[in-house]
Amino acid sequence: PPSKLCSATWFVRYEKNANQVKLQPIPEANQKIEDFYQATLLASGPLGHGLQQMLQQEITLNDETNKVVLVQSNQGALSLKLKTKSFKKRTIFWTTHALQRGYGEYEVEGEEEESMLGPVKDVVFIVHGIGEAMLSRDDLFVNVENHRRSVDKARATMCKLLVEDWKRKCERAVQKRQASPPIPNRIELIPIEWYDRIHSSSSPLMNSLRASTLPTIPALRQIANDVVFDVLMYLTPEFCEATVDCVTMQVNDLYEGFKRIHPQFVPNGGRPSLVGFSLGSVIVWDLLAIRKEKLQAARGTGTKDDPMDVCGSEDYSNQFHFAHGGGDASKGTWGPSLPKPMKTSISFTPHVTALWGSPVGMFLTLRGAHGLFDQMRFAEKESVVSPFTLPTGAFYNVFHPSDPVAYRIEPMLLPQDMRPEDFPPPLYVVKFGEDVRFHVKAMQVSDDIIKAFTKTPSMSSIFKQVAESAAAALQAADAKKQEDEPNGDKKRSLPTRTSETSGTTAKEDIWFPLGGRTDRIDYQLQPRVVDNEYLAAVSAHSSYFSNQDNLMFLIEMCHKTDST
Repeated sequence: PPSKLCSATWFVRYEKNANQVKLQPIPEANQKIEDFYQATLLASGPLGHGLQQMLQQEITLNDETNKVVLVQSNQGALSLKLKTKSFKKRTIFWTTHALQRGYGEYEVEGEEEESMLGPVKDVVFIVHGIGEAMLSRDDLFVNVENHRRSVDKARATMCKLLVEDWKRKCERAVQKRQASPPIPNRIELIPIEWYDRIHSSSSPLMNSLRASTLPTIPALRQIANDVVFDVLMYLTPEFCEATVDCVTMQVNDLYEGFKRIHPQFVPNGGRPSLVGFSLGSVIVWDLLAIRKEKLQAARGTGTKDDPMDVCGSEDYSNQFHFAHGGGDASKGTWGPSLPKPMKTSISFTPHVTALWGSPVGMFLTLRGAHGLFDQMRFAEKESVVSPFTLPTGAFYNVFHPSDPVAYRIEPMLLPQDMRPEDFPPPLYVVKFGEDVRFHVKAMQVSDDIIKAFTKTPSMSSIFKQVAESAAAALQAADAKKQEDEPNGDKKRSLPTRTSETSGTTAKEDIWFPLGGRTDRIDYQLQPRVVDNEYLAAVSAHSSYFSNQDNLMFLIEMCHKTDST
């Protein structure tokens, strides 16, 4: 929501503890307090008449006389205090808070690291998910950050990670007597908000919703109205169109404004990317679907917006279902349900598209897209994976294993009759220059042994499976060792798990065209050493903006070029 800006000289200090101090401006009484302060300074000076009169004096800040300012002296130290009168059970209570002149010194988190980095090379637009109307309220009864604050913290953390990684590389360069590596470029994160489109207090929709809401258990009903309501509304064609149109306009306008502020961004090879969180990932998917439709329609005219043919060569007319005619949704649709075709789409092909905690897999199931993907697969002879693509350089679906909202996408691109145990397991997200953590490797070996026992009674097959798992772990350890050697600076590829059906890795077995320049789509965050999946589910969905593995993964993907 828009915030009110005001100028103030005097602030009230509300101190919860030594580390938590909130400064509340009082601009309406600035002049009164400033005059009182100057009079106190004059009285305490060598030419003044003394402090005794000032210590007995009070000034009233309003006509109701419930707020007064006075001077207090504590062992010769003078301070201004604000006394506020309140009534409780016919008794008058006075509360006292210190006044502060000026805001004082402050530090913005990540500002120092941000100033050390190079110019912006990547700009990432992040679309929020469900419940943002609730999280953006000032009277929220739980301590959960809204979208803007989450993006600000993620930006600050990414700047710190970039600087720390650069400093480690500089230390290694000094040890090897090599030139220091160049400073990395900054990655800008820009939040995209759409919740106000339907949650505006003046909208007829919200007025009707409030009128029909029961007055009992107001806190729980408010959660339902602010959270569940978003998902239900996005399933309706009219609101889906309004939301997609709102996000499209914001992304295009903010990108144009960003290029005006950074005129060298595009000439220097700057690249825009998209991230969708929760329901925002479905919106990002639909943005790409609409852009694909526009690019395919313009392909006959030789548009330069898709020079790499990232849309793919398949042409299926049943991409969208229009609620009032056009398209047969009974045959399946991978695009949004809209009342009419969209006139505009996002103005760029994203360098990277990442989905965090995404329910896209569930939405594709509801849309009947799996059968349509199978039809595309049948058109490709001897193809196990659907050739379906979207206009993006790279596509990633990142999720926490315990996130109750997250779903996989890769199984939707595989045959419908494939058994779940034959699906390639998702890859793990790792930091720069690191491997999957040891406890995760131990979990992998343990899972492989259990699956070997359940799949076959043959001891030779079991020992073979254990040997393959151990070999994969040793191979990853050797890669890590080679990287730590003087000539081992080359970046490794992300580690993969061994397939249950062969001795080769799952990444080598299968390739998803939707991933663009990457082979795989589904990536999961690494669990902690001691992690109960049910307890972790409470905070899993809100962990993506603070998880360093996830943020480092986004940094690495943004810094990759089309040739790497």
